[in-house]
Amino acid sequence: MKKKKLWILLIVVLFVCSLTSVLFNYKNIKRNIEIAKEEQVEKEEAKEVQPLSLNKNINVLVLCVGAGTSAMFANAVKEGAEIENLPIDATASAYGSHYDILKDYDIVVLSPQVQSHLEEVQQDASKYGTKVVATKGAQYIKLTRDPKGAVEFICEQVKEG
Repeated sequence: MKKKKLWILLIVVLFVCSLTSVLFNYKNIKRNIEIAKEEQVEKEEAKEVQPLSLNKNINVLVLCVGAGTSAMFANAVKEGAEIENLPIDATASAYGSHYDILKDYDIVVLSPQVQSHLEEVQQDASKYGTKVVATKGAQYIKLTRDPKGAVEFICEQVKEG
């Protein structure tokens, strides 16, 4: 009988310990989720507070294979610049027709279709101090549909130098 009571007591103690551990972990998880939410809100607020700004006019050249999607990207940049009241102009062109005009641009954005030419375009653009950036497929498509995002992308690239 004594052994049975000891076993029951042991089981109860283990159950209480397990329950305490679960509750403690739950509280920690809940606290971590709340902290993560607060950090996300702070990041979003910080992003909203910082207006886009540039200290000079920026000319953007967007290159793709046939100037179709680059026109969409360039239009998104122009629209975003107008909305944000920023001195940015963008032009679309097909890869291969850019050699003589690189000197007129501050930044060249390569579509995913021509990103394999990144090093070559960088080499040509370096003569004029023009920055060249390649984009990835989903990123590029998203930016063609998001004028504010497109102009933010350009501003980030310009600020990174």
